[in-house]
Amino acid sequence: MLDTTINQAPNLIMLTKTLTIEYLTYLKASGQADKTVQLRAHQFRRITHALPTTDHITPAKIADWLSLQQWSPNTRRSHCVALKSFIRWCVEREYLPATLLSAVPRVKSPHHLPRPCSHDALNEALANAETRVLTMLMLGAMLGLRREEISRVHTDNYLYSSNGLSLWVRGKGDRDRLLAVPDNLSALLLCHTQGFIFPGQIDGHLSPEYVGKLMSQAIPGRFSAHSLRHFFGTTAYGFTHDILLVQTMLGHSSPATTQIYVQLDTRGQRDTINQISDMLAA
Repeated sequence: MLDTTINQAPNLIMLTKTLTIEYLTYLKASGQADKTVQLRAHQFRRITHALPTTDHITPAKIADWLSLQQWSPNTRRSHCVALKSFIRWCVEREYLPATLLSAVPRVKSPHHLPRPCSHDALNEALANAETRVLTMLMLGAMLGLRREEISRVHTDNYLYSSNGLSLWVRGKGDRDRLLAVPDNLSALLLCHTQGFIFPGQIDGHLSPEYVGKLMSQAIPGRFSAHSLRHFFGTTAYGFTHDILLVQTMLGHSSPATTQIYVQLDTRGQRDTINQISDMLAA
């Protein structure tokens, strides 16, 4: 940890790495999810390489470094959020001047269309998968679980009631949700009486990457494991037309995120466009 006397010397040149270590400790202490802290640690390894000391953290050097990165919009946005948060934390402790708060550009979130797995591809995958992969596919398609969540399903997460089995799921940002489990999936889950459903070498379970690979290989066509989560969101919204309910089931922090997962029925759109076309042709 840094000596608090550093606060009395804001112009002192310091190692960025030293500050980021203290910042990551702060994130852990404030209750940030382990995955968030791990992501920030990975990002700061890049940042400290480019900006090794505090005198390198200037608007011009930040802009130069960002301009050289060949990142996707999401990756660029994530790094900018991390850097801006770190600078704000440094300013509050007088490690950096407040003028740097505006040095990191704001990157807009890209708009993506939903990419749900098709019914035909899903049905073929379910018909041909062996039991372990079948269970993974059903957890993705019927409960909308992420591959990370699927990899960590444990018998301790089962909750029993007169209505049947439910599954307690801890998702991103340590947000918890409780999902009802349909009977056909319950039968597969209850074959496991103790421990992780998909045991492996990563903290006792399969890695999320390997789970995603198995699922993607089982689905015909160019559909990923994550496309099942889009399938769940789209299908659930089609049944309920309740975006807040679907948001809760998917474990999103915002309904705006949930909208990315919901492919709307285009029949109403087509009918409207045809009506406009007919009117103009008349």
